[in-house]
Amino acid sequence: MAEGDASVAERIHTIVQQISPVLRWLSVLELLAEGAGLRGLSWGGRGAWVLPFMLSGCWRASFLRSAMGFVIAVPVQLGLATLCRRKLNPLQHLRVGVYSDRTIERIDVPGPYGAVPALYIVPRTEALGAICVVHGSGCDKTFYVWRLVNALMKRQLAVLLVDLDGHGESPRPQAYPAIL
Repeated sequence: MAEGDASVAERIHTIVQQISPVLRWLSVLELLAEGAGLRGLSWGGRGAWVLPFMLSGCWRASFLRSAMGFVIAVPVQLGLATLCRRKLNPLQHLRVGVYSDRTIERIDVPGPYGAVPALYIVPRTEALGAICVVHGSGCDKTFYVWRLVNALMKRQLAVLLVDLDGHGESPRPQAYPAIL
């Protein structure tokens, strides 16, 4: 083996030794997320924890003492889970478009002081009624309403989600008592 090849091999070996604790912690974190059924914290799915385990080389219990490996592995785990599980984002249920069970349209509701931005969600089957959902202070029309919207769609109810003054897409400033 040439002298240059030996130094390259040594560098690779050093890098593998440095990242092995991170890979082992990733394997533990993925195994825990999978075992607990926390799909939003998992990046792989059934058995994905094996990959970082195998890439890290042999198993050593000493990696548990590697605080730096853990500190690096946690944000890596969260980042991978976020990238790989985008469909779990609940706001995807409120994107404008036509879906199998609903149609979502972005509209401007005319008002005495200007238009009120809104999402109009209608079941694909005939709507039996309609409900207007108004958010609280500091929120917007999509703030934690996906479960409510899904439940109302199952009951064949249309939903109007609005942005009040100073919130979400509303161009008007929040002003009291005019906001009332």
